[in-house]
Formats: sequence, structure tokens, C-alpha cells
Amino acid sequence: MTKQKIKYALISVYDKTDINIIAKALIETGYLIIATAGTGAKLESVGIDFILAPDMTGNPKALEDCLQTLSFKFAGGIVFDRDNKIHLKEVRRENIPCIDIVVCNITNIVDTVKTQDDFNIHNVDLGGPTMIRAACINFRDVLIVTDPKDYTLISKKLRSGQLDISFRKIMAIKGLSYTSDYDKILTNYLIKSSRI
Repeated sequence: MTKQKIKYALISVYDKTDINIIAKALIETGYLIIATAGTGAKLESVGIDFILAPDMTGNPKALEDCLQTLSFKFAGGIVFDRDNKIHLKEVRRENIPCIDIVVCNITNIVDTVKTQDDFNIHNVDLGGPTMIRAACINFRDVLIVTDPKDYTLISKKLRSGQLDISFRKIMAIKGLSYTSDYDKILTNYLIKSSRI
């Protein structure tokens, strides 16, 4: 008998609006949720089970938790080629979770550049954009969700099994546009900064 693959969804959100909607749909459709600390606290408050990110990655609790999702296991679990036998062997050997869905939005950089004289590692999201880009690159196998306004639609698609490749590609385009806008804001801030 073939061992059934464990389905994981990684959730790391700055804007936690309606996160319970998609989280409940994920649980109902057989996903195990991996969550970062802040997101996990929100899920816990509404009674949704999750695995804390550091328990999967082994990352130490350090640097004010600004590197929770930056890890070989998470990046590998998102980008590996599901049809590549070498990748599959390495995933099993390294105990890398197969992450099929990434729900991620990142810090409000518009407010940050308006209110900060300068930004530092704690004001700029590092892991979030990496996870989003990884999921977008591998849209054939992974769904990226960045906008809380999409949670209801995606929950319906999860329950009906309609997450086809065309839809995942649309979401990948949306995800890449999202991180591109974020980078443009950072770039323009640095260009206009009197400190340069």
C-alpha cells in the first residue's frame, strides 16, 4: 500500500484579516497548517490547529523572529519538482515538507516609509517575499495566496477541488506583482532618502 502524501500549507500573514476563512477550508480539505508565531497566535484564538514554523525548520528563536520562514526546508518544500525522481528522493531523505499552498502577505511598507526616518531589518519583510516568489515560480504545483479578499473564493475552490493550473498561474502573476510593488517602494524610498 502506497503511503499517502501529507499535504502542508504554510501561513505567514502580516494582515490577519479573515485568515480563519481559508485556514478552516485548509483543515477541512486535509491540509496540515504550518504557521509563524504571530499568525499562529491568531489561529489559536479561533481554535485552529497548526504546527509552529520553528518546530519544522529547527530555526532558533533569535533576531526577534525576523527569519522565521527563511529556511532550506520551507524553500525546498515549495520549489521542488514533484515529477523529478531525484528531487523526490532528496525530499524524503532530508525530511522536507511538501508545501502545496502558501498563504502570505507582508508588512505594510507604504506606512513604514512614511513613518520611519530609515528602515532596518525589522521594518522590511525578508522571509515573506522569498516564500511568495518560491511559490510563484512553482505555480504548477503550488498555490500562492497574498490577498485576504481571495480567501472566500479559494476556500470554495479548495472544497470543490478546482485549483487547476490556470488558476494557480493567475495567482502567481498576482503574487509576483505584489512583491514587485513592494520592491519598487523600497527602491524609491532609498533613491529619495536624504541619507544617500
